[in-house]
Amino acid sequence: MIWRGGRVHVFDHSAYGLATLLLLHLVLLATASSAQWSPSPSTNTPLAPSSVALEQVGPVTVPALGGSFWTTFFELDDALARYVLRVQRVDKDGMRMNGKTGTLLAAEDQGPALWGYDTKSEAGGAVVVAFNDRRHRGDQDDAVRPSNGVDDAGDDSSARVEAHKYENVVLTRLEANGTTPWGRYGLLLSDNDDFEPQPRVVQRADGADEWMVVWPHFQRNGHEHTCIRAQRISAGGAMGWPFGGVCVYANSPEEPGM
Repeated sequence: MIWRGGRVHVFDHSAYGLATLLLLHLVLLATASSAQWSPSPSTNTPLAPSSVALEQVGPVTVPALGGSFWTTFFELDDALARYVLRVQRVDKDGMRMNGKTGTLLAAEDQGPALWGYDTKSEAGGAVVVAFNDRRHRGDQDDAVRPSNGVDDAGDDSSARVEAHKYENVVLTRLEANGTTPWGRYGLLLSDNDDFEPQPRVVQRADGADEWMVVWPHFQRNGHEHTCIRAQRISAGGAMGWPFGGVCVYANSPEEPGM
């Protein structure tokens, strides 16, 4: 039986009656699960609730396909004792599309500070993120380490922190289907002991699937501002210019995004 409009309606225990009840039950479940936005303006909708995150900071939101949106953010992971970069996609109904806690984009050491970063969405549904962390060439074949901080050789990443203590520029891409065509944790674009904070990324103006990343490059000897560097990245993740980028504006006082 079912309660409706203050009355109890009784159905026959026939195949038709059971099928009708099952259909009504599924409809009610679908309705309840599709409306995730809070009806109260004073109550927020959590995008990536986590039991191991001490805090989640620095969200950046960009629109995506079908009324959905991507939100990237840094999460202070209690188990790793450092910030990790995550992303969550939410559809127009407020449903989380990348699991409860979002997708891990990078778990490398961020150092003592979190620098500004950039997030863009691509017409085909992908999200592209430019950011800084302390990975270096040679740490792993794809220049990254897994989220547990231990590389393929079994070395603890903390043993190399002193030797690799400066942030470099990284670009990563996550497709709408969850694949990472530029490597599990992205592409390392620079590797030095200079100061290269707050990269910015843009797609070609004609909509072609090619990207440009720019960032300021300070030398460590006195933080002299030497230039603004840039790197081109193809859809397949190939660099159009030499590793480390090219200096496109020397001795500039400009600092993208700062």
